[in-house]
Amino acid sequence: MEHPFITTCPCCGEKLKVFPWKKKAVALGDTGSSALDFPEAGLREEEKKRQERFLQALEEEKKGPGSLDELLGGGGSQEGEE
Repeated sequence: MEHPFITTCPCCGEKLKVFPWKKKAVALGDTGSSALDFPEAGLREEEKKRQERFLQALEEEKKGPGSLDELLGGGGSQEGEE
């Protein structure tokens, strides 16, 4: 099991004691001790949005122009050239 550690919040500068196995953090400042949940739901939502953007880009890529040969007007094989 991991040990708790103390760090500083990058947003507010509050000192936090982090318990990784519990996915909790406790504020150690003058504001009192309160448990903070990690933003798991927000991370899941961001992952869902990234996946949707990826799938949309993939579909657009499939609908786009064909191979590089088609784009350059080569049409595939180059017969007669040596």
